[in-house]
Amino acid sequence: MPAARGIDIGAGYGLFVRGMRDIGHDFYWSDLYADNLVARGFEADQGVFDVAVAFEVLEHLPNPLDFLIESRATYNWTTLIFSATCFDKEDVPGTDWWYWAFETGQHISFFSYQCLEFIAEKLGLYLVHLTGDLYAFVDHPQFTWPAHKWTRSLLRLRYKRASLIQADYEEMKARLQTSNNS
Repeated sequence: MPAARGIDIGAGYGLFVRGMRDIGHDFYWSDLYADNLVARGFEADQGVFDVAVAFEVLEHLPNPLDFLIESRATYNWTTLIFSATCFDKEDVPGTDWWYWAFETGQHISFFSYQCLEFIAEKLGLYLVHLTGDLYAFVDHPQFTWPAHKWTRSLLRLRYKRASLIQADYEEMKARLQTSNNS
């Protein structure tokens, strides 16, 4: 069975992707608004990815649902593990809450649990609350946490894969040699 593939759909500079590759996971980078500084050479292609992650991403988007629909159509993921700032309308933090960041306008989307359930339904998935601000959209209603292979690795509970550092080095070296010979 081939190793599962993962994609960070708001990867920023690529630190998480590089870290996942360092512990042996076949992860790739994707971000429309950032430069890939740390995981160069591992930009995502269109294809099938078993899992996607989006940490500290959805709060920055004017339409998170459209972003997720497009991402799922492009990368064909069936599991998304993500962070989300979630509260009920009766428990909205005051205007002095630091995370609003009114001065910068960077946090523009917030969620209720019902909103996340709505998004999951629109994606044809199920919502699972993992812990704290960590959630997952999954394709199976009997998803168990933390038994799921990706949550174990993502939360550093267990991983047994060999690092991809050497293989990535060899691949990047070969790419450079090929481009220099062209």
